[in-house]
Amino acid sequence: MLSYHDALVWCNAFSEMCGLTPVYYTDPNYTKPLRISTDTKFIKNLEKGSQDHPYIKAAKPGNDDPNQATADGWRLPTLYEWKMVAAGGEAFFDEKKWSEITSLHDEIIPVGSVDPQL
Repeated sequence: MLSYHDALVWCNAFSEMCGLTPVYYTDPNYTKPLRISTDTKFIKNLEKGSQDHPYIKAAKPGNDDPNQATADGWRLPTLYEWKMVAAGGEAFFDEKKWSEITSLHDEIIPVGSVDPQL
C-alpha cells in the first residue's frame, strides 16, 4: 500500500527524473530533498523537516505551507485543489453546495431543494 510518505518521496523522485526541482525537503534552506520513507504506518513526528512534516520549497526559507510552493516539481494537491476536484471542478463552484447552505442557516433544508453534487 502506498502511504502519504511514499507519495511525497515519489513526487520528489519523479521530479528529479524529469529534471524538475523537488518540492519536499528536510532542511529549511531547501538543499536536502526528502528521499526516505520509513516507519510510515502512522504520522508520529510533526517537527518541521521530518518525513511527517517536510519543508515545502518556496520563496522564503523554512516554508511548510503547500499554498506557497514555488518549485516546478511534482507535488500532492493542496487542500483547495482537493476540494475543487471533489466539487466537480471550477464550473461547479458557482452553484450553492450543501455545506454553504447549511453553514448559513440554522434550519432544516427540505430534501430535493438543492441540486445534488456530482
